[in-house]
Amino acid sequence: MIFEMLTATGSFDKLRQGYYDEGSACGFVTECDDIKRCIGRVCAPNRDAYGGPFYNSCVLACNENSNMQKVEDFVCKNPQTAYQLYGIQCEGYKPGGAISIFGRDITYIQLASAVLLFIVIYIIAKRL
Repeated sequence: MIFEMLTATGSFDKLRQGYYDEGSACGFVTECDDIKRCIGRVCAPNRDAYGGPFYNSCVLACNENSNMQKVEDFVCKNPQTAYQLYGIQCEGYKPGGAISIFGRDITYIQLASAVLLFIVIYIIAKRL
């Protein structure tokens, strides 16, 4: 009976699954509540935008550190990957091959494409 009560409250949830997730029944375990709040704050709002593997990794990261406040706390451990995969620019990180114009980072390829487009439009306008 005591075992059933502990199971119903989720006290052995971490031992059974290895980590807490959104569906974990916390019962009286405050660590579980902290982790679920972290998941709700950091991971859940970005689930649709970045997909399942991102969400699963974020849940695992919340299990390691439930004090994360925003998605940057999770992805900025590797700023280059955060920028390349998710388009999140971490504080103090300047992407390679980019310049800042009007507060926006533009890669050299984007800049060259824009210049080429303007040249083509100019040539077409002169022929008309």
